[in-house]
Amino acid sequence: MEEITTKEAGNSLESAIEYILNIANIKTENNSIISGYEIDIKAEIGDRLVIIECKNYQNSTMIIRNLIHQWNSKNNLIGANKIILAIAGLVIKQTDRDLASEFDMEIWSQEEITELFNLSLEPNKLKEKLLNLISLKPISIAEGYRPNLIGIVIKNILTGNTINDEILYRQLNKWLRAYIITELYISDTNKRIREDHIALFEGSKTKTTFFSLIKKKRDEIDYWNTVYKRLDNEEILDNELQQKYRSYMDQLKTEYDTLKLHFENIYNNKNILPIIHERLKIAQKQNDFPCEFTYDELKSSVDVNYDHNSYIISIKNVNSIQGNIINWILTSEYNIYKIDDKNMLYYWIFSNLNEASEMVTRLFTEFFEISEKNHLRDKSMF
Repeated sequence: MEEITTKEAGNSLESAIEYILNIANIKTENNSIISGYEIDIKAEIGDRLVIIECKNYQNSTMIIRNLIHQWNSKNNLIGANKIILAIAGLVIKQTDRDLASEFDMEIWSQEEITELFNLSLEPNKLKEKLLNLISLKPISIAEGYRPNLIGIVIKNILTGNTINDEILYRQLNKWLRAYIITELYISDTNKRIREDHIALFEGSKTKTTFFSLIKKKRDEIDYWNTVYKRLDNEEILDNELQQKYRSYMDQLKTEYDTLKLHFENIYNNKNILPIIHERLKIAQKQNDFPCEFTYDELKSSVDVNYDHNSYIISIKNVNSIQGNIINWILTSEYNIYKIDDKNMLYYWIFSNLNEASEMVTRLFTEFFEISEKNHLRDKSMF
């Protein structure tokens, strides 16, 4: 009989966990890439992101605490709501569980996974057990969607265009509904509760015109305002729930206004480092490279790519003399990529987000000497 390889054992563990999650109506995707990292299982519990790393270490002396530190570091970029280490073939020590808990991570042992698998014929009990094991930390709607809101604000700044209100409220409506649906999935609901939510959120989508003969779909701003007014004036849901949902709407709008003011003040004071840092962070999470930073009168651009866990900064229309000057500014030696017989591309490699953000900032402040009259742009966002 052939011995099962570590990879085959790992794949078997992934398949078992995916099966368990799918039975509980949790959407999964395997071997996806987030922020440059390959993810064994990406699970979505409504609008919450759960990452599961599967390790089947038969006869291994692997140190679990190292794995915990690795994934805590990775999650600083990924931004998952929960990291779960599913480990078979090793005894899980209490000290390992305690360390994971410090970073709001969970460890699933082989015994716990087997117990979940045995509950697969009872989906309701399985869901309850799963949610208990995943142990999602409560998160406010403002905190949950802060990265998305920052993305909108940064795009406003780096394109010089303010997002259309209709597009903005389409996103706010989408996030409000997703957040509430996630809460309903996690909690217990009954038919009446679900019907009342349908009456509020679906019933507000249209309005009657022309002597009550024609129904017309509301635009996104009108829909937002209508839901808010109905929560304020009508008795559709429990009063406590209606107050909570109004609070969610206030939090989302206030968070956007606060972030917009914050980053605009930073940019107006010509502190471009936080703007560049957030743009690169967004690009990495969304696999949205390259970024092409420039400003109004600049004929060149500073391009940033991400490959093999490294940030690659290249500059168009730079010669060897300029490349040598930039070496001193970035305190790093350039590399050369030959485009053709006459053209070379000079590029520099950096290992982390903070370093790359700092280097792009240096290029604009020390080499290109961006002035108060110039406006930083990212051509890739247009």
